Amino acid sequence: MPFFMRAEGVPLSKVMKGEYRFGFFASLFSMSSYVLFLYALTHGPVGAASAIRETSVLFALGISVVILKEPVGLMRWTACGLAFMGAVLLRIA
Repeated sequence: MPFFMRAEGVPLSKVMKGEYRFGFFASLFSMSSYVLFLYALTHGPVGAASAIRETSVLFALGISVVILKEPVGLMRWTACGLAFMGAVLLRIA
């Protein structure tokens, strides 16, 4: 997101002002989750690891509703349901 704002003429120093700590921890958690996923792929069944990874959408929806108090419409619930069904199909396969 900061890259696109920079392209629109907003200086990067204003976009990230005071958010460096948050950005650091967000990138750390993102990288850690990817490393754990790769570890799961090498040490366990691929179908199960992929199915678990695809449920991250469900957690993101839950966090957005409960913590961030975002409105969630029919389209998001439908997309989340499809992602859940996809994860179930990956687990079955």
